[in-house]
Amino acid sequence: MHLASVIAAPALMPVQDQLRTAVPPGWAWKESLTVLAPDGDANVIFSSEPVDADWDSYRYATVQGDVLRAEFRDFRELAFEPMLMMGGREGYMRRFEWQPDQGSRVAQIQLYYAEDGRGYTATATTPSASFPAQSTTLVTILEHLRFDDTEADPGGGGAMDMAIAITDNEAQERYELRVGEEPAGEVQYQLRKGLIAFLHTGVDERFQGQGLANRLAAFVLDDARRRGLAVLPFCPLINAYIQKHPEYAALVPADQRAAFGLGEPPSTQLGG
Repeated sequence: MHLASVIAAPALMPVQDQLRTAVPPGWAWKESLTVLAPDGDANVIFSSEPVDADWDSYRYATVQGDVLRAEFRDFRELAFEPMLMMGGREGYMRRFEWQPDQGSRVAQIQLYYAEDGRGYTATATTPSASFPAQSTTLVTILEHLRFDDTEADPGGGGAMDMAIAITDNEAQERYELRVGEEPAGEVQYQLRKGLIAFLHTGVDERFQGQGLANRLAAFVLDDARRRGLAVLPFCPLINAYIQKHPEYAALVPADQRAAFGLGEPPSTQLGG
């Protein structure tokens, strides 16, 4: 079953985890968000955990599958395939059933994504007998899964606690980032008819490590899309951001993508 094929989705209310803390050096951290059906017949759990830095989504999905086969009695995999999720990221979906020691047979859908040393999992669960009735709601919740691209600032007091503004200084051909009243970074570009070439992205050392480079990259690419401009990502940071977020690859002319190390943009995606 392809998740994106499900229609007649229910209306949803967005939720966001608001917990924060500080982590001592060398400590690992996990997180989890659980969505529960009112009758207790289904739930969806979003979680993340530290993984090896070189793991990609396929490696993470494979390891998770090995764990399921080892720990779940009468495990039966019904589907396993690559899928776009979390706003266009390339991950994997597994649909399976298993039999608890007590109780009814369980149906689950699991999504997997990994980057930068963290693995992200979303697990939708319901009794197998209830799956036909619950599947549309479960899939709709999974399709709305997102995570913040900005890096955590759990100690507070950084840029995430201040007003952030990004403006286009057309005369100087650069996007300028300000945190409060302070200049904090920029993206230099050259603009030609129907085309924008991103040359360099920089963030002041006072504000580094707070996800501002990612915010800049997302902003300038979204602005190029809004203005109908083709993109040439000469800037290594912008190029790397597109590689991690392939939904932006369509902004790069098809005959230029190979030169920038970019593959073809996704033609379908989970959740839009």
